[in-house]
Amino acid sequence: MMPEMRVLHAVHGFAPEFRGGVESYVAALASAQRARGDDAAILSGSDVGPSPVRISEEDVSGLPVFRLEGLAPHTERLRDRPDGEELVLELLRRLAPEVLHVHSWLRLVPSLAALAASAGIPTVATLHDVAISCPRVHRLKADLSFCRVPESPGLCTPCVRRDPWETDAEVEDELSLRALFLERERSILAAALVPSEAQRRLLEELGVFSPGTLEVLPVALPDHPLPATAAAARTRTSPGLDLGHWGNLLPAKGTGLLVAAVRSLPESLGVVLHLFGTASDPAFENALRASAPPGRVVFHGPYDPPDLTRFPLDAAAFPSMAHESHSFTLDEAFSLGLPLVVSDAGALPGRTGGRGLVVRAGDEQALADALRRLALEPGLLAKLRASRPGEPPMPFPEHLSRLDAVYEKAILARAPESPPLVPARTRLLALQRRASRRQADALESREAFDRLQGEASALVRARDVELQRLYDTEASLTGRVTGLDAEVAALGERLARATQDCDAERHARETTQGQLDALRSRRSVGLALRLSRFLGRG
Repeated sequence: MMPEMRVLHAVHGFAPEFRGGVESYVAALASAQRARGDDAAILSGSDVGPSPVRISEEDVSGLPVFRLEGLAPHTERLRDRPDGEELVLELLRRLAPEVLHVHSWLRLVPSLAALAASAGIPTVATLHDVAISCPRVHRLKADLSFCRVPESPGLCTPCVRRDPWETDAEVEDELSLRALFLERERSILAAALVPSEAQRRLLEELGVFSPGTLEVLPVALPDHPLPATAAAARTRTSPGLDLGHWGNLLPAKGTGLLVAAVRSLPESLGVVLHLFGTASDPAFENALRASAPPGRVVFHGPYDPPDLTRFPLDAAAFPSMAHESHSFTLDEAFSLGLPLVVSDAGALPGRTGGRGLVVRAGDEQALADALRRLALEPGLLAKLRASRPGEPPMPFPEHLSRLDAVYEKAILARAPESPPLVPARTRLLALQRRASRRQADALESREAFDRLQGEASALVRARDVELQRLYDTEASLTGRVTGLDAEVAALGERLARATQDCDAERHARETTQGQLDALRSRRSVGLALRLSRFLGRG
């Protein structure tokens, strides 16, 4: 054991901002090193940004944590950030570690090993994931299918996340620079560790490392007992299956697929899924809850591993879509003595061995069939529970001892004195091309703005002309309406006078008619009298 060793761990994120398997491992490793007298510290990435790059310092459960902030977004592309490099180099010179242990380059700078070498510090890397071979980190395409094509700027450009204004040429240029940085980093490493044979095979298959370069050292946690000390098996008193799934709830971990598989099973089977953990994406969690059959999926929320012992589970399921290099959740399931259902992604099937059933990653029907077997097939749970895992967890003291040997070898070999660097001219040209594209975009945007401004001015002038025409038309119509109103009034007066004249003439006619009627009556009477006298004389 090496006394009072100085080591700096570089990791993509750390508590309380990020929590996960790698973060827990780094915390346990640094804590154990400090407990025995070593000077261990943590350089962590962060999603704080974009902002001026800075390193914040804090104490997290007794561990000195230096958080590099301001590099977001799209840190998975390992962008060239000289401002971040300067801060990391200052930290390395200040802490003067004897070894830099890189667990991830994500959210940091793509030149960690080169910076350490320039300060005379050797670098050991543990490749917990496949981010060194994929600018999307997990080699999962948008449809969650796994990509086995070696990384290439031209091939990878359409797949990576980007800002809306970034062109294919700009992204490809950046990925080409990323490839140069990582090629240099790999050439500097004093040791490259992987947690499993599955991880070694994949990285060699992709051409990231030559055969014989990678050393397999399973990772471990101090609070994971071996399967021999597992809790006693649960004896069910009723039909059914209580199934556990825990960790970060993510599409890549197969959480959504597992909920869909449970939903497809008949309710009469009594399969109940217990989810422990949270989803970093609120939209995914909302969709997960909306799709979960009521009473058959239980969301327990945040948890600590010891909490799992309080729930009487029959089995656990981890149908990951991503390539798993180890899986601490698998270690926890081993410690609980639980039978398993796992996908064939990465190290999961080899580590599970006879302890569980293996299904093809992404196959919902195969996953549902496996759960159906666990619920219905007599003796299957007991048979799986009695079987040993293919690769049980390594005891933490053994892991620490083997890692010490790696550190010691790296320190004795010392850092390369003249590490191959990405030429400054190459970096400057890349930045110049980026700036030129930004300038061209700005000029194009200015021309478009001027064009739109001219079109807008023309529209405003046309609008003003049309408004004036409408105003003039309104005034003309108003004048005409006023004239018509006067004519209508005059006609009304003439009509009233004519009506009066008609009434007077009618009255005069009626008077004359009455006089004529009276005259006729008098004449008729006179004639009658005269006729009567004439007749009487005769």
